[in-house]
Formats: sequence, structure tokens, C-alpha cells
Amino acid sequence: MQKGGYGFFAAMEKHLKTELHQGRVTFKELEAILENILPANIGSNEFHTELEKFILHNFETNNLQNFTKLIKALSLYQFKLPELEKLIYEAIGEHINDFTINQL
Repeated sequence: MQKGGYGFFAAMEKHLKTELHQGRVTFKELEAILENILPANIGSNEFHTELEKFILHNFETNNLQNFTKLIKALSLYQFKLPELEKLIYEAIGEHINDFTINQL
């Protein structure tokens, strides 16, 4: 972890940015990436903001298992985009309401 992983983290960040901008990362793949990057606070704030923007523009809640993984990955994360934080909380609220209604 010292000195940014000896250049590994910078290389990883650059590679992921390229993949995201070229549309070669699916939302499901991004969830797996986020599970490892964000809880460990790997990468720059700028990179985290780019990841948040990608999530915001590609957000999906139709697959509850993947949505749960995303929430788990972001549970201790400090959001940089208030819009994303609001969207996540609204989606959680919808799932809780759906669960409650289905249980009745």
C-alpha cells in the first residue's frame, strides 16, 4: 500500500478509466470492482468520482442479488456525489417497501 502500491494502483486506475470510457465494463463487472476498491479506499478522489458517475448513469436495481452486492460495497463509503447517495437510499427504500408488501 505504500506509495500507491508501487505504481500498481495508478496503472489499475488508468486501465479502468479507459475501460469505462470505452464502454467495456458492464454494471455487474463494476459491482465486483467496487467491492474491492472502495472499501479499501484504493484510488484517487477523482477516480472515485468517475466511478460514482458511472454508477449514477447505469444504476440498476432489477437484480436484487447484484444490488445487494453494490450496497455492501458502498456501506462504509463516503459518497462524493449527493445525487448518487440519494438514488441509493431511494432504491433501498423501494426494496424495503416491496419486501414488506410481499410479506403481508
